[in-house]
Amino acid sequence: MSAIPVAGLALVLAASCSLARPEPDLGRYEYRQIIMGAEARIVLHAPHEDAARAAAAAAFARMNELDAILSDWRVDSELNHLCAQAGGPASPVSEDLYTVLDVALQVAAASGGAFDPTVGPLTRLWRAARATGKPPSPEQIAAARRYVGYQHLHLEPAARTVQLELPGMQLDLGGIGKGYACDEAGEVLRAHSTPRFLIDFGGEILTGEGSWRVLVHNQPLCLSQQALATSGDSEQHLDAAGQRLSHVLDARTGDALVNAGELSVLASSSTVADALATACSLVSREEREPLSAAFGARLLVP
Repeated sequence: MSAIPVAGLALVLAASCSLARPEPDLGRYEYRQIIMGAEARIVLHAPHEDAARAAAAAAFARMNELDAILSDWRVDSELNHLCAQAGGPASPVSEDLYTVLDVALQVAAASGGAFDPTVGPLTRLWRAARATGKPPSPEQIAAARRYVGYQHLHLEPAARTVQLELPGMQLDLGGIGKGYACDEAGEVLRAHSTPRFLIDFGGEILTGEGSWRVLVHNQPLCLSQQALATSGDSEQHLDAAGQRLSHVLDARTGDALVNAGELSVLASSSTVADALATACSLVSREEREPLSAAFGARLLVP
């Protein structure tokens, strides 16, 4: 069977692995939708098209619900409502937002602050730079960095509240939000009795039951109930002075990664794989393997 392109960086989805084909009474169905500014694709096996369509529609609805919670692009999102209260007292948040921030803080601490959900002020600065084609000045970066630091983000599990300690803080969950959306969509598909699925969401891959064949950095890999995330600069970057400046930012310095290349992380959770793929691209090569291992994940590099 010919390969089908994936909306990821160095990934190509082929057919199900031959050693684990679906039951003959299950058909293969595929659906696509634009969510969070990226194409979300669901491939699933179901007994008939009505069941497949209903399962996919419910999964997409859940992903859109999370966009309204986690997006820093949407002025009406729960995330931006929380950021508007920066510098004030702790605020109660939804279970979804709390869960994502909790994992994000764990990865932030493990990476020494390289990955940081409070990187929002720098994200906005570099988005403007990509729009104009001119990198921000050191003075602009230094000014934005005053409002960045995961140590100033406080979570209280008993009350499920979140506090942004400093006025002007801004959260950015772009390095973890799509992964969480994949995990939640996967739970919806299982609840609709369609456990054989693959979700491809802008470079985040989540597989359900069965065995799914992907090419990772030109190497074949069969996945079953696993998540794969890839980080790199091939899709979003700024070319300046002969350098490719990635959309991935190092919160410790405020700088964009230069000529970052690609790497992938294999994990049991898309939330963890997504965050680790970003974090591993930010830390030194020597730190990548221990960081991945700390979360039970596996690093894959070209």
